[in-house]
Amino acid sequence: TRSNIIDYPSCLHLCDQVNSKTSNARPVLTHLIRRHVNGTDACRAFFALNILEVLMMQCGFPVRYLMSRKEWLNELVKRFPAEPRKQPVKGKDEVEDYILLLLGKWAESLSTKSRYR
Repeated sequence: TRSNIIDYPSCLHLCDQVNSKTSNARPVLTHLIRRHVNGTDACRAFFALNILEVLMMQCGFPVRYLMSRKEWLNELVKRFPAEPRKQPVKGKDEVEDYILLLLGKWAESLSTKSRYR
């Protein structure tokens, strides 16, 4: 089940860490998000995706650049099965649908509204 409860002050603190020139937060944070998105717990995956969405909106180019790299996108795609499932799996299908929704939002915002096209 998807929970939209996000601690925005903590997310903004993460954004400050990511935007800091002296911090090593970008690679560490993207690794942690990737691990939770590809994990087996759907609640953690939704939480990680929600944090990722906030980072994409608040941090700008550094995070968008990391998330648009081929390696990162391949890690997101690992969540999807190689062949379509015959029976829906609660939690997994919802996370996959949310990933597709976020990718669509990012594709639209980065291609039409961003100065970093």
